[in-house]
Amino acid sequence: MWGSVLGCCSRRSNHFFVPRAVRRAVASAPQTSPANARCKHTKQQPARGMRDLLPDDAQRLRHVVDTVHRVARAFGFRETITPVVEHATLFQRTLGLDSDVVSKEMYTLGPDNDLCLRPENTAGVIRALLNVGQLGKPHRLVYSGPMFRYERPQKGRYREFWQVGAEHVGADTVQSDTEMISMAWLFLQRLGVHHEVTLRLNTLCDQEARKAHQIALHQYLRGCADGLSRESQRRLAAGQHLLRVFDSKHPNDAEIARHAPRIADFAAAAHQRRFEEVLAGLDALQIPFVVDPTLVRGLDYYTHTVWEFDTDKLGAKATVLAGGRYDGLANVLSNGRASAPAVGWAAGVERLDLLRQACGHTSAADQRILAIVEPSSGVVPRDCVGERTAFRLRQHDVCVYHLCHGSLAKQMKTAQRIGASVVWLLGEQELADNKVSIRDMETGTQRLELLEEAIAQEVQLAGIPDA
Repeated sequence: MWGSVLGCCSRRSNHFFVPRAVRRAVASAPQTSPANARCKHTKQQPARGMRDLLPDDAQRLRHVVDTVHRVARAFGFRETITPVVEHATLFQRTLGLDSDVVSKEMYTLGPDNDLCLRPENTAGVIRALLNVGQLGKPHRLVYSGPMFRYERPQKGRYREFWQVGAEHVGADTVQSDTEMISMAWLFLQRLGVHHEVTLRLNTLCDQEARKAHQIALHQYLRGCADGLSRESQRRLAAGQHLLRVFDSKHPNDAEIARHAPRIADFAAAAHQRRFEEVLAGLDALQIPFVVDPTLVRGLDYYTHTVWEFDTDKLGAKATVLAGGRYDGLANVLSNGRASAPAVGWAAGVERLDLLRQACGHTSAADQRILAIVEPSSGVVPRDCVGERTAFRLRQHDVCVYHLCHGSLAKQMKTAQRIGASVVWLLGEQELADNKVSIRDMETGTQRLELLEEAIAQEVQLAGIPDA
């Protein structure tokens, strides 16, 4: 990975500039002498917080990604792809210079640390639309891809992690909020984990209500300053990100937050009606939810509806999907020159995969595998019926293993090992009669059919028409 990233960096004195995160990793790595270097590197581990995805793991994660794209298409969303490397100022503007992500977790690179590996993708999507002047048009966008954060690795959380998400830009209606939540719910339903999550919602109202709430919250926290955690005291002294006290994990902060002013106390009647309409829409769709007045976002560009899907199936309470309305983000990125209402959500693929496994979904949806076996006589048949049959089926996206070496018993063992659903036997008698013996590997039943009819049936199952 780093080879391609370093290729983007500038040269200094004929040497590539090495990103700060890489220098830190190299400095902390154990030193080995030339004598034992060969032994030490015989088993090369991935960098801390990174991991290899071998076929079983990759298939499970691919299932999550494919599911979100399939659900998104049903809502009229189209895929968008943005660069992995962005200008660091993009996230400094949107997340804040003093945020943990920017100050501690962002992988920066370039001669002046002016580039970075993206820690999230919403800002990149809005930047892309701003860049081509299309913020004035409605867009339904879905994305998936790797993100990077330099944080302590733990179960379901890596320094390189995959994220999926959806953004509805140009939508300012109550219906769009409800639709985005229902899309997330259907996504979790298709993954088979919706029974193990709780949907929590709140409203952040508008900027006027947020300002009034901030003033009241600041006054309240000043009276409790001695009891706050050191991090919350720092934020209080700076007068920034005070809402973070509501999602602080420190027990003192949690107790103080229980009695803090709520933003709902400052909501205008119109804001409350809007939120109630969102809740009514979810009731109509029979999507269960809990209103949580402590659910907040620490960024000023969020407005109105915010939500999270939480679970306790992974041990401690964990958020698997989060979203909200961010009508002010375009204004922040354009320095006040553009505005666009927007609502969206994002989810970590690794954490969703862990939840699927905890729910008993230990593998992705089973793929139908067809094995063609040809007892070998040591001579390659001139007509190549097996090879031609395999190719015809593959043209229709049928997964085919063509086994034509070794004894019949050895080929059948191979078919079992690869998980074949069905085995086609093309023996001498079958080839002479233009037929095929078909064995169902689950039931053990076997039947004889005309080869052309068997191919037609398999193509019909695949549902891919002729080119």
